[in-house]
Amino acid sequence: MAEATEATLISWRRHGLVERPERIALAAAGYGLALALWRWVFPHPLALFLPLVALTSALSEYLFPRTFTLTERGAYASCGPFQKLFLAWDDVKRASFGPDGVFLSPLSQPSRLDSFRGIRLPCSGELQGEVLAHVRSRRPT
Repeated sequence: MAEATEATLISWRRHGLVERPERIALAAAGYGLALALWRWVFPHPLALFLPLVALTSALSEYLFPRTFTLTERGAYASCGPFQKLFLAWDDVKRASFGPDGVFLSPLSQPSRLDSFRGIRLPCSGELQGEVLAHVRSRRPT
């Protein structure tokens, strides 16, 4: 894992469940409804594994903490043990700064592929200024 051997410039965590606990009722209702419908259509108990995995995967950014790390080599975003994204500073063609944080993209023009190819670094307050400074200093001109 290259991230462990690199010098970390800044690292932070975000957890949707902690930041927006009012949405847990909606997530629980979604799980309950999906599992009930799936159980009705496919009565075998092992068949419940598929919607459980699919819903947990879809809601992983809300249910599990996300870790964001900026290093000398690039930006990392991870959510749980299976979702790990990396974008090298040399590959960043566009950086968009907004009220919700920074979006790094390997595409020079906005595209429908942005959500699949880029990394969103959500940050606010004092952390946003620090992240912006690091991104501006690391991006190739």
